Amino acid sequence: AGEMGLDLSEHASATLNARTLEGCDLILVMTRRHREVLVALMPDWADRIQFLSVEGGDILDPFGGDLEAYRACAQDMKENLNRKLEDL
Repeated sequence: AGEMGLDLSEHASATLNARTLEGCDLILVMTRRHREVLVALMPDWADRIQFLSVEGGDILDPFGGDLEAYRACAQDMKENLNRKLEDL
């Protein structure tokens, strides 16, 4: 993240639940499994839960991979997010 000019020093992961998502208009997920879990948790919000990938496929989680896997994932996320923002 630092290589991309982002400061995540204050970031901490948190459990996602219905209360966390209240007030969200759009929820972007990286994988089909993420979407399945969220739709099961909040079926009325299925239309708000979309893939980050503009093609609708998975963006692979780099967890446990090397630095290059994290860089590739970050670049993939950045490109897809920019394309999503153009559509909003």
